[in-house]
Amino acid sequence: MFSRLYNAFKQNFRTIEVLDSLDEVENEETEQSLFTNKILSKDMNLFVYQPITMESFSDTYFKYTITRDRNLFKRTVYTIICNDTKEKIIYLIETLKYKHKMYEIYLNYTPRKYVNYLPIDLEKIIYSFDGEHYNKDTKNGLLIGKIITDNEVFTLDLIESELLKDYEYETSYNNMNLVQKSPTEMRWTRRLKDTFIEMKNMKIDLKNKKVTGNVKCFTNKQPIWSENLRTYLLNFHGGAKAASSKNTIIKQFDSKEVAIFGKMNKKEYRLSIKYPFSLIQGVCLVVACMNK
Repeated sequence: MFSRLYNAFKQNFRTIEVLDSLDEVENEETEQSLFTNKILSKDMNLFVYQPITMESFSDTYFKYTITRDRNLFKRTVYTIICNDTKEKIIYLIETLKYKHKMYEIYLNYTPRKYVNYLPIDLEKIIYSFDGEHYNKDTKNGLLIGKIITDNEVFTLDLIESELLKDYEYETSYNNMNLVQKSPTEMRWTRRLKDTFIEMKNMKIDLKNKKVTGNVKCFTNKQPIWSENLRTYLLNFHGGAKAASSKNTIIKQFDSKEVAIFGKMNKKEYRLSIKYPFSLIQGVCLVVACMNK
């Protein structure tokens, strides 16, 4: 009797041990998940506006899923979801204004009401019990920028950002200008627009409350026309699963790829970005590609 109970306990113990090891694999933190969680630290502006990684030699892509909620009677809402943590970190609200469109960009986080009203030590104690987290639904976010476009020129404007309202800018508030134009050469298929990007490699000085940065230029990688298949071909390295004129690869002028936007299915798109793109600059690329 005792030997049967011992063998049963031993078998159950082994089962629990295996399950625990599986849980550890599932909860393993990646470079992207660490970055996403840092957005909600006290220096969240660093992780929204500065390059996602500060190492120019890094080949790590940060990947995000984009969904679009279209409604004829309401404004269109885009949701940016971190692939590693599955959290809805950013959402965009589309508004039509005459011949232009405006996209308000929100960090999907609601600041607590007691911030700046309680002593810092007391705030830390409260946070230890009630940590910062993203909203489960897209609501009550922090405005971090706007994109204004006429469907050809896309301008990222940070002048009303709630995160940078106390910062002094060295130059214009236009953080990124993206231009999409149809090529002069015409194929039998639909025209594919060329993309040209001028964006600032932002550096944020927390101590002196200043924003600086030099301008860098990028363009899209040209697809290759296949006479046999009668279509354009381009290797998206798994970043696109469905054919679409919105599919885009952004490269430096030395041909190094730095961003990929692709259609995965009818409801989802994927954004993959690496240095020198910041998170909000990647969001601007999403808007431009969705309007192709």
